Amino acid sequence: MPARIGDTRTPNQKEHDSKKAIYDILSEEQQSWGTLRKVAKQRGISSATLTKYLKQFTEEGIVIKHEEPSDHSRLPKTYYRLTSQKPVYGKMTEREVYILLKKTPSIQFTQEEELAWGSMDTAVKIFAFDLAYALASSSQMETHKASKYIETIFQVRLKERLLELVKIFQKYKHVKSGTVPIASFAAESFMIAAEESAENWVPEDWLKKFGGGFAYEPAISIAWHLLTSRSEEEASRRIEAEIDEVQRAIASSYDEKP
Repeated sequence: MPARIGDTRTPNQKEHDSKKAIYDILSEEQQSWGTLRKVAKQRGISSATLTKYLKQFTEEGIVIKHEEPSDHSRLPKTYYRLTSQKPVYGKMTEREVYILLKKTPSIQFTQEEELAWGSMDTAVKIFAFDLAYALASSSQMETHKASKYIETIFQVRLKERLLELVKIFQKYKHVKSGTVPIASFAAESFMIAAEESAENWVPEDWLKKFGGGFAYEPAISIAWHLLTSRSEEEASRRIEAEIDEVQRAIASSYDEKP
């Protein structure tokens, strides 16, 4: 929340007030990111602060985040709601169940699920090995020759491996752990690894500066631009351009709602 003239609150008090203000606009009914952002803006809460505490609330089991594919945007529609405090299973509330599941150290798979997981996990790692080998070989060449080499390797080897990877995921897409496809677990394990790698590598000040502008996984987007830009100035420009594009897409998706 913006500081008021003559504001004598300590940083801890300001943080407490911001968290409470965001909690107060949430309910057990689903609300879209756009709706929450508009209400937050009316109450003097920035989008970055809203994003920060929605993420924290989700990690703590206070809030449940839900994403739905959008017909009007490449970005999914994101909704948030408070976990219910009413008893769900026996005397346990939805929040208690949610927190318990999040704290579960591992998911026990059936033999079929283990086979599906192992097959997809191994296939992705083999593809990553082939890609890494090709990149390592190309690093010994001049840039122009390296690009041509990778184009050739992609056509004669990597493209076929990638298409076979699709078939493997299609083969096991019917296998589910409860209601969640095993393919989602396998893909998520790699996405989590990518996010953790990016967060450990991206400078913290860059995350603070740009993190609130992305709909999700800001560390990955920031890391990509830093890695592929010739300078920090170029990376900064590209990040700002992507944030503008993301925000326009989000705004457009809500403007098109009936």
